[in-house]
Amino acid sequence: MIRWQGGPPETQQRAARLVLGLYALVIAGIWVLFGLAEVPVERTQDLDTYYANTPCMREMIVLYMVAHTAATVALAVMSVSWLREVRGVTRVGLILLVVGLTFDAGYQIAKYTAMAARWNGVDWDFLSTDVSPPLVMLAGVTTAAGFAVPRVGPPAVDNLRAWKRYRLLKPLWAELRTLRAPTEGTIRWWDPPVVRLARQEIAIWDGVLVCSPYLDDHVRTTAYAEAAASFVADGTPGVRPPHQAAVVAEAAMRAAARVQVLRDGRAEVPARAGTLESISQPQRMVLLSRALSSSPIVARARRQAAARTAAGRD
Repeated sequence: MIRWQGGPPETQQRAARLVLGLYALVIAGIWVLFGLAEVPVERTQDLDTYYANTPCMREMIVLYMVAHTAATVALAVMSVSWLREVRGVTRVGLILLVVGLTFDAGYQIAKYTAMAARWNGVDWDFLSTDVSPPLVMLAGVTTAAGFAVPRVGPPAVDNLRAWKRYRLLKPLWAELRTLRAPTEGTIRWWDPPVVRLARQEIAIWDGVLVCSPYLDDHVRTTAYAEAAASFVADGTPGVRPPHQAAVVAEAAMRAAARVQVLRDGRAEVPARAGTLESISQPQRMVLLSRALSSSPIVARARRQAAARTAAGRD
């Protein structure tokens, strides 16, 4: 928890050494007291209450319980005070820690009460043998989850987001990956989603560089006019015609450029070169990918480019 919370390295090291030193003394004390105690009978379930009045064993039990209480109280104070300052998965982890420590507090209360009852000649052993085990089990599971979530959560969320974006960019990647030489952008089946996305975007950018000399602004202008008119005619609520039309127009221009590039190296450079602004904006890149796979305007631009290429060959 000290490392997790951060701060100056020297402060972390000092606090960690203090904790290690104190609990080394506690462990040594437990060993010494157990060695001095008379414990002829093994008690796997009710050791605390069975030996609650045995000299040295009594002190050993109190020592490990007090040491455990001190650790959980310190952890609870740190968790609650830090809870107000963090958000996201770190906050979820801290909430789980607080819940786990609440179960642990119930476990400790049951243990202390059972031992105090023994000291006063009363048999409340069921609190130690029946009530405390389920509480400490819940505390252990929840606390472990509290420490695990901030470490496992962010990579899991990043991979989930990367996988979603990877799937959305597939149409764009499928068209552009064949236009580049093999590079580190090659995607392997065992790559995690964040690596897949990074390599996919490398392939996309490489393909854009190959296409860039053949981006015809005339194709973009024509496709923009068609797309803008189409969106206005549809009257779809929430759709911004200029924004959507610009993406479709760039998709059409890029699709036509790809046809030119694939013309066995004899592609003609257009009179007016265009640019792909959508490729530099993450959200618009996704829209560009979607337009490549679904827009009839893009499909028509691709067919027209293929027809011009065929006519040029003839």
